[in-house]
Amino acid sequence: MRKTHNVRRALFRIDGRLASVACHVTFIDMQWILVLITFAMEHWPRDETISGYADRGAVYRLIEIGGQPAPADATIRFTEKGRIDGTGPCNSYAAAQTAPYPWIEVGAMASTRKACPDLAFETEFFEALQAVTLAEVSGPIVILSDPPNLELVFELVDAEEP
Repeated sequence: MRKTHNVRRALFRIDGRLASVACHVTFIDMQWILVLITFAMEHWPRDETISGYADRGAVYRLIEIGGQPAPADATIRFTEKGRIDGTGPCNSYAAAQTAPYPWIEVGAMASTRKACPDLAFETEFFEALQAVTLAEVSGPIVILSDPPNLELVFELVDAEEP
């Protein structure tokens, strides 16, 4: 004989969100529900920013800006939740990024202050990073854009060993 438990409202948290279930389930059904919730929590991306979707151990190199080949070297990394960093042709930079994927909102940027011949492009690159609103991760490619005109295309160039 199966045990039956009436559950009027079960509350639980998944990735900081409060979820509610109201149902009538058997004890065996509840065991399966708990197994599924546990599995989902272990495999659910805990970081909802682009950092949770891009390869955290990777360096992505800018290959295209505004439909044109990048005229100088620039990179981006998604090293931790809510943060980006990388290099422009002259300087390294870091910034906060807390919008949930597929959106992106680059906060105030901190950068070193070295001069070089590609400083004008670096300024354009930094301004473009702060203007993008959408992000797409597709395998080794990351596209940051602000439709319809601005698009930054990055390609995976290096990944840290685990």
